[in-house]
Amino acid sequence: ILYYYDNGLYKIISPGENHYGAYVVEGAFTDEEYKISYISLPSTDWGGNVARHDLVFKKKGLTFEQKAVAQVDQNIPLQHG
Repeated sequence: ILYYYDNGLYKIISPGENHYGAYVVEGAFTDEEYKISYISLPSTDWGGNVARHDLVFKKKGLTFEQKAVAQVDQNIPLQHG
């Protein structure tokens, strides 16, 4: 579950993840394609450090692409879904 707050804060709760962070949207949630950058607050999910996730969402195909970088893993492969 991903909660978005109007002030740029998010919270994610899912298997293996439970943390807060900040996000910025490029475009709007209603656009055919939009981008969101997330920076987590220090979390045990990331070895007590932060992580950045940059996602591109495409409504037409209901797909996303994600690039993630974390101090504990500098080589996280691109993810698609």
